[in-house]
Amino acid sequence: MGVVKSDGHPVWEEMTALLVGPAETNANELLRLQLWDSDLFTADDTLGIVEFPLKDIILHSNRFLAHESRLTGAKGKLRRGAISWECGYFPKTTLAQHLAEKYDDIEGILRQIEQGTEAKTRDEKSVETQPDLNGMIATSPPKDVWPSGIIRIEVKKIEGLAIAKARGNAFEEGGEDDEAGDLPNENENEVQQPFRKSPSLFKAHASPLTAIIKQYNSSTEKFIRNWRTTTIMVAVRDARMHEAHPLLGVVVLPLQTLFTNRGTSHLADSFPLVGGMGYGRMHLALTFRSVQLQLQPSLLGWDVGRLEVEAHVCAAPGLPPELAACRLVFHTKSGVGKMDADVDGGWRPRGGSRRMRLPVTRRYASCLVVEFRKQKHKAVMGLVSDRTPAFAVVWLKDVPDGQDVELPLAVRKNEHGALARAEMNCVQDVGDEIGEITVRLRLKPGLGRCHQEVADKDGHMKQVMEVLRCAVEAGEVERDASDDDHHERDESSGEDSDGYLRRTDVMKELHRKHPSLIGKMGAKITGTFEHHEHDFSYEKEV
Repeated sequence: MGVVKSDGHPVWEEMTALLVGPAETNANELLRLQLWDSDLFTADDTLGIVEFPLKDIILHSNRFLAHESRLTGAKGKLRRGAISWECGYFPKTTLAQHLAEKYDDIEGILRQIEQGTEAKTRDEKSVETQPDLNGMIATSPPKDVWPSGIIRIEVKKIEGLAIAKARGNAFEEGGEDDEAGDLPNENENEVQQPFRKSPSLFKAHASPLTAIIKQYNSSTEKFIRNWRTTTIMVAVRDARMHEAHPLLGVVVLPLQTLFTNRGTSHLADSFPLVGGMGYGRMHLALTFRSVQLQLQPSLLGWDVGRLEVEAHVCAAPGLPPELAACRLVFHTKSGVGKMDADVDGGWRPRGGSRRMRLPVTRRYASCLVVEFRKQKHKAVMGLVSDRTPAFAVVWLKDVPDGQDVELPLAVRKNEHGALARAEMNCVQDVGDEIGEITVRLRLKPGLGRCHQEVADKDGHMKQVMEVLRCAVEAGEVERDASDDDHHERDESSGEDSDGYLRRTDVMKELHRKHPSLIGKMGAKITGTFEHHEHDFSYEKEV
C-alpha cells in the first residue's frame, strides 16, 4: 500500500489478491497484516501486526467480511491503534456453474458424468477414479459473468532460436568481425513476462545454449481482474555479459482472442518471436481458471493508463471570483498538466490543445488532484511564487475504463494542511467546501507516449515500454492513433522540428537491434549522425 505522511489516521482504499492452495489451508496458516512507518534516513519500524486464521476466512466464502482489529507486537502484546479492513475468500468456479448457461437439469448432467466415469473404470479394470472436472472446465471458454481469475503460463522451450546478422557496408567498415549473429553461450537467455495490466516480470535463465532448442519448463501464476481485456507479452532477452540485455523477440498473447477463437480455457501451442533482433518459436501452455468474484465495473480496469482531461473545465455558479482567475494544475503521481483561465469563463489547456493527457501508474492507489494556483509576489528581491488557496480531488478507482464521464468536483479550501491530507488519504470531506467545478474525463487503459518520462526514471517501466514498442512495430498490437497530437508526434517519432532524425534516437534503435556491433563501432557510427556547424570566419591576407 501507499505511504501516508504525517497522519495519525491514514485511510487506504486498496485491494490485493493472494493465491491460496491446499498447502496453506492444511498447515493452519495465518493471514498477517503489518503496519510500518516510513523513515527517510533510518530503517523502517513495525508499528503493529494483525493476524487472522485462514480457515475462518474460508468458512465464510464468497463475500467480504469487515474486521476491526487491534494492533499487536511480535509477542502478542497490544499496541496503540486499530485497523479496519475487509477480507474474503473466493473459490474457483465449479463445473455446475459453467453448465448452468446451457442446461437446466445440472444435477442430471453431473450424474451422467459420474456414471460414465464409473463405466470407463469397470471396462479398464482399473482403480476407481473421480471424473476430471477441472479438465472439463478447461475445455470450455471462460465465462463473461466470471471475468476475474487466475492465469497460469508455462514456458516450455524455444526452438530455432537465432540472431539475425547485421549486413551492409556501413556496418562492415573498420575490418572487425561482427559477432551479432552468434548464438549466446552459457546461461545467456532469460524470459520476461510483462503483464500490461500490472507490469511484473517472470524470468527463467536458461541452460547452456549449444543447440537450437532452449529448455525452460518455468511457470508462474497471477490473479487478473478481467481476462477479456488482458494481454500477456512474453519477452526473450539476450543476457550475455557486456550486453544491455537486448530484445530477441516478443510473444503477444491476447487472452480474449485466443480463448474465444479456440473455444477453450487451456491451450498449448508454439508462437513465433517477433519484433526483436532474433527469431524462433516459443512453446508454452496457458491456462485460465475463473474465481467466484464479481467486482464492480470500475474495479475491472488496468492498473496503468492514460487520463484524458477535456479542454474546457467549467465552474459552477457560486465559485469565489478570486478562484475563477487562478490557473489550474492537474497532477497524478506520474504527471502534471496545466490550464489557464479563459476569457469566456472556465479553463483551457495551454497551447490550444483539445485535451490534456496525464500518465497513470498504480491507478487503484492514486488520485487526480486539481490545484487552484495563485501567484504571490514576495517583497524580497522581487521573487514570485505560487500558492494554492483551494483544490479538488477525484480518486481514480471510481473512474471506469474507456468511458467519457462528467464529474462534478467539490472545491475545498486549503487550510491546515488539507491538500496534503486529501491527496494521500482516500476520504472525500477534507477541508471546507467553497464551490464546484465540472471536469470531463476519460481513462484509457494501457501505456502511451505520455509514460515515456516515467520510463526514463523507472528501469522496470522502461523495459515494459520497449517490449510494447516492439510489439507495435511487429503489428501484434494496434497503435492508438488518438494518443498523438501534432506536437507529441514530433517529439516521440524521434524527429526535430525540421524533420531530421535525432542522433540519440538513431543510436538507441541501432543498439537495440545490433548491440554487439554498436558496442564495437559506436564511435564511428556516432560521428556519422553528428551535426557540424560551418565556420564562416575568414582570414585576411596581409
